Amino acid sequence: MATEEEGKRHRRKIEWDDKEVCGHYMIRFCPHHLFAGTRSDLGPCYKIHDPKLKESFEKSPRHDEYVHKFEAELAQFCEILVMDLDRRVRREREQRSLEVDLTPPTPLPTNRSEQLFVLEEKLKNLLKQVDAISEVGNVDEAEALKRKNPEVGEDQVGSSAPALTIQPNWSSIVLQHVSVYGIAAGYCLSASLLSIINKWAVVKFPYPGALTALQYFTSVVGVLICGWFKFIEYDSLDLLTMWRFLPAAIIFYLSLFTNSELLLHANVDTFIVFRSVVPIFVAIGETLFLHQPWPSMRTWISLGTIFGGSVIYVLTDYQFTVTAYIWAIAYLISMSIDFVYIKHVVMTIGLNTWGLVLYNNLEALLLFPLELLVMGELKKIKHEISDESDWYSLEVVLPVGLSCLFGLSISFFGFSCRRAISATGFTVLGIVNKLLTVVINLVIWDKHSTFVGTVGLLICMLGGVMYQQSTSNKPKVVNEVKPERTEEELKLLEMNGSLESNNNETWATGSERGNEKSLPR
Repeated sequence: MATEEEGKRHRRKIEWDDKEVCGHYMIRFCPHHLFAGTRSDLGPCYKIHDPKLKESFEKSPRHDEYVHKFEAELAQFCEILVMDLDRRVRREREQRSLEVDLTPPTPLPTNRSEQLFVLEEKLKNLLKQVDAISEVGNVDEAEALKRKNPEVGEDQVGSSAPALTIQPNWSSIVLQHVSVYGIAAGYCLSASLLSIINKWAVVKFPYPGALTALQYFTSVVGVLICGWFKFIEYDSLDLLTMWRFLPAAIIFYLSLFTNSELLLHANVDTFIVFRSVVPIFVAIGETLFLHQPWPSMRTWISLGTIFGGSVIYVLTDYQFTVTAYIWAIAYLISMSIDFVYIKHVVMTIGLNTWGLVLYNNLEALLLFPLELLVMGELKKIKHEISDESDWYSLEVVLPVGLSCLFGLSISFFGFSCRRAISATGFTVLGIVNKLLTVVINLVIWDKHSTFVGTVGLLICMLGGVMYQQSTSNKPKVVNEVKPERTEEELKLLEMNGSLESNNNETWATGSERGNEKSLPR
């Protein structure tokens, strides 16, 4: 256990529900003790392990309330640990499969070795000449050089075995990089275009409830199909779990519905500003309702930067309307409640990631008929059908279809990115997505803010960057105890720290979670 944490205990009284106390140890065991003395050793836990605190926890009247939370955190950490070990096993298998078991060659006479060395040097020089000529486009001259020196093609047989050993490694590295870059590019493209496409869809199809229902349906069908083909695994449906998950689904539905209404009545810039302000209320909500400590001074400075940028934007918004800002405030409230409550649900419900996706979207889809009656969309839709509207035209079907498909694609690329890159890299991608959204909005959309309003928007995004940095610091004790950890172990510890401190990026894919709610997560 870290000496720094022990020193804190002497300066103030530590309770079992303090952040410095290991919740895993309170209920079961600490995973840091699993692989002690092995290559996968996670090192000492930087949190407090105290039998007296554990005894106090077991006698506490809040024991039953917290035991589910601690068990869910332990299960999620162990799941991450298993995923990390599986990834390392797959990597080891790939490396072993690429190795070619070559029998050692018989020793050659000295004179023969010298001749072979001279021939190899000559062959390398000729190959360089061929490559240089081919690069400038003179293929005929390169072919002539090959015909003039047949040893370029024939004498390579003597060195073909080493080539077989090198080629698979090189190709696997290239394929791996292409895969990672492709996933990152797909995520950036999906996330940056999603807000624009949602705005386009809700303008052409001005029925937010029906649009979100289509997105829910696409997400549910996508999860079921991927599960049927064994691409993913999700928890099976259970009536009791659905009943427990119902409040979260209602809040999810309200946040996505207000998101669509906001995009219908305001421009994309307004949406991004109010989306950026959400962490302020989430930080307060986590402290009051999830018993998290108050944010640090760095975090408050970043939240103040977000608030200042939003004030600048609102004061310069020439498209200000009461209706738009009523929906913006409703969106802000619903999103803040959703972020805080969904974190509580994630820690206590016991579902895996795709199980949360399925339950979230399926139950929200079942709420759609109620929304039709309350908001009166059913009458509007019937009126449009009787008037023979252009619902089936390409200019309506295209944006609606793209909205649903991009919602599903961002979920796929988002989860793939989380597995392929580090948490810091994923955060940087989220920042790039927001910048791309602003740039695309300025280029192709005529409904955006003024120059000063755009500056305020960028200030909000800068505050978001500062906020993410202030809440993703890894404990210094871990790095000081064992700085020679492997990359996999450091990533695992980073992911463990993010489970406790990340207030805003729990299930967001790094861009706008309000938009991503149209997708599975």
